[in-house]
Amino acid sequence: VSGGTDWFPLLDSGAPYIAAIAVSPSDPSTVFISSSWGVLVSHDAGLSWSSTGLPLDAWPGTIGVDPHDGGNVYAGSRLTWDAFLAVLSPDGSSLESSTFIGGRGPEVGHGVAVDASGNTYVAGETASTDFPTASPLQAALRGQWDAFVMKLSPQGTTVYSTYVGGSATEFGGRVAVDAAGRAYVTGNTWSSDFPVANAAQPSPGGGSHGDVFVTALNATR
Repeated sequence: VSGGTDWFPLLDSGAPYIAAIAVSPSDPSTVFISSSWGVLVSHDAGLSWSSTGLPLDAWPGTIGVDPHDGGNVYAGSRLTWDAFLAVLSPDGSSLESSTFIGGRGPEVGHGVAVDASGNTYVAGETASTDFPTASPLQAALRGQWDAFVMKLSPQGTTVYSTYVGGSATEFGGRVAVDAAGRAYVTGNTWSSDFPVANAAQPSPGGGSHGDVFVTALNATR
């Protein structure tokens, strides 16, 4: 509002991710954002926000407002996407296996690891309420986005698949595995009720930008 001389947060509680922003040319107090909380609109220059009604998994990558009619707002998006896991032959010449990983909402795969027995571990984040689970530590989506961890056997069958998260948002989902088959998953959480066990830090740090988490799962989850 001062030509860039002064800056202030529009979402003081710290939205995890903003993909797009647009200001109405005919009314600069009207602002649209595409965020991991959904597509929001403010009519008071960012003091308060409300939902536009677009589904959470729309998540537009661009927003435009008609300069002649501020009532016409355009959003460009993919409606949904899945994670995937593909295995290539050692020389890269053939596809040995490939699978989708996801439900009806969006998924993002961030990490993959392989143990000495050939089991594959995939981790990422999901906003699907029907993400495919098997022997889950957490059977249901608790927040807007949760982390996920999936273990596949060398034959490609699911050993376990689980959500990991609290009632707000988790992102990240990088994974490593040790010699005993324990999977270690790390990422970011904005959930005050993120599940903890034998925790070095059992409660949130209190900042608006969330905390890092590390979760260890045993060989059967």
